[in-house]
Amino acid sequence: MEDDIYLLDNLIRSIVRKYEMIESKNRAFRHLTALTITEIKTIYAIGDEEPKTMKEIARALDVSVSTPTTTINRLIDKDYVNRFTGVEDRRQVLVELTKEGRKILKEIRRIKIETTEFVLRMLDEGEINSLKKILQKVDANLHV
Repeated sequence: MEDDIYLLDNLIRSIVRKYEMIESKNRAFRHLTALTITEIKTIYAIGDEEPKTMKEIARALDVSVSTPTTTINRLIDKDYVNRFTGVEDRRQVLVELTKEGRKILKEIRRIKIETTEFVLRMLDEGEINSLKKILQKVDANLHV
């Protein structure tokens, strides 16, 4: 049993690492080469819904609240992000994507879809359905 756990642990970590490498290589031949992986992850974490607090961005990136500040500053300089003070709570710093930032987010999402489609091509429909059920069950039962 311990051997199975060790094997599964290694497989999960290997798959995640390879998946991220595939995404990284996909972006290499696009106009996203001007962005670092950290900047890409930050744009994705900000999203295009409502403005995010630095705390929300940090939580999405699984880092401390102070960590995204430098990345946000670089993204402001590149005109992908706006930072402003909250209206209701002036102590709150909010971040949102600019028009250019939303264009980049759309490209990031497209690359993520391409990467997932590439991986899923290895599986038949039944395997995809089984994988989906397994991942949904694991996700629903992991409480972090």
